[in-house]
Amino acid sequence: QEYFKLHRESLEAVKSVDPGFRVGGPAVCGGSDREWIRAFMDYCHENGLEVDFVSRHHYATTFPERDGHYGYAELMDPENPDDGFPDLHSTREIIEDYPEYAGTPIHITEFNTSYIPNCPLHDTNQNAAYIAHQLSRLGDDNEVYSYWTFGDIFEEGGVPFAPFHGGFGLVANGCIPKPTFWSFAFFKELKEGDPGCIYRDDTCVIVKRDRKGQESTAIRGVAWNMTIKRSGDDMVNRYTIEAEEDEYVLITKTVDEVSCNPLKAWHDLGEPRHLSASQKDIIKSCAYPLVRTSRIKPTEGKVTFEIELKENAVVFFELAPVKTNPDRGYDYDRVMQYGL
Repeated sequence: QEYFKLHRESLEAVKSVDPGFRVGGPAVCGGSDREWIRAFMDYCHENGLEVDFVSRHHYATTFPERDGHYGYAELMDPENPDDGFPDLHSTREIIEDYPEYAGTPIHITEFNTSYIPNCPLHDTNQNAAYIAHQLSRLGDDNEVYSYWTFGDIFEEGGVPFAPFHGGFGLVANGCIPKPTFWSFAFFKELKEGDPGCIYRDDTCVIVKRDRKGQESTAIRGVAWNMTIKRSGDDMVNRYTIEAEEDEYVLITKTVDEVSCNPLKAWHDLGEPRHLSASQKDIIKSCAYPLVRTSRIKPTEGKVTFEIELKENAVVFFELAPVKTNPDRGYDYDRVMQYGL
């Protein structure tokens, strides 16, 4: 009740300055989400308060086990009614119980896997695959969802003890992108142009997008192999697309524990507390996706291709029409000595 009083006083003060400023709450951060959201909506309803948005946090790990400077936490099942997508959806259901607030936007002002800034899980490929799955569905109910945080420098926890210390960030100190950085980068590529989602399941999202200035369209997707606990299971996704052109190029960008794993490089170097310039360069070179290309011709009017996903992998792929326009006298097959 003290919080609700604070909220009301703050709301009225802000709106008195400019009614256009948007004010919401309660930014509940776990443990009793449903109770807090319901009580907040009851208070606003009973007092006739304006609600511009409802805010909350979303974290997806168990209570951490402490060991030295670090906390080790296990991932939650995304379908867990108390901690996964059903819990998030309950916020929308509660809001819709109040006709005057129906449709009010929901802002997740913080989300990540673990809620502590020293959880080694944050630095892993497993974190990247789990967050990719989150990104595929968080927009179902929520207008805004803000990852906590962009960088690893986090003043609340004090000075980190090592370059990889389980910080919240997408980027480690020294501008080293972690695997989860690429989950966001790949999803951003899905949004470019004027995309329309043509397929989604628990392992991928695929969009069809117009290519600027061209009549043909391209297929873009992000696929992932998310695990809650290490299983040792790799998988292969197979896709078949209706062909519109005579030939296509398949571009893949792979982030997995083999091709893009700066944490492993740091470990293999002896887990140095302070990176030399050469060590930083080595780790950075291990922190970027593996890019591959291949040419595919349709069969019976369809294009079929496979995306290999190692455990905890995230892969961006694009299938785009392509035509070869060689310079006079240039023969790629001759250069590569194919067919000899």
